[in-house]
Amino acid sequence: MPLSRASRVPLATYRLQLNRDLTFGDAEALIPYFVALGVDTLYLSPILMAARGPFAGSVVAFARVLEREAAVVLVPRLSSRVGPMPVGTAWRDTEVGLPSSGTMHNVLTGASLAHDGAIQLSDAMAELPLAVLYARDFTLS
Repeated sequence: MPLSRASRVPLATYRLQLNRDLTFGDAEALIPYFVALGVDTLYLSPILMAARGPFAGSVVAFARVLEREAAVVLVPRLSSRVGPMPVGTAWRDTEVGLPSSGTMHNVLTGASLAHDGAIQLSDAMAELPLAVLYARDFTLS
């Protein structure tokens, strides 16, 4: 498909990985530096969430927050130590931390998950080996 006239092809890109040492504000402050280098497009790596517990390294978790709505996606890694298609108690005490407490709703199963700053994977993935969680009045604390 040909590019439209309004499309812009990046000529020089740079990827930033935000973390506790490089915040959104820090990235914004670096824009003049990257412009001076000739970088015309900055992009961010996915912002991953921290998992804790015996199988923390076996799950990929990321969130997107827009205004007061949030979506959290939980997916086991292909090389998971939990086993193929891990569901429910296979996750034991593994959890993913969230920045606030409240209730999230599993879009795939309809289940509601109350949490106090962490989601248990055994609850979130009780029926399926992945979860898409959604919350309306989500606040970052």
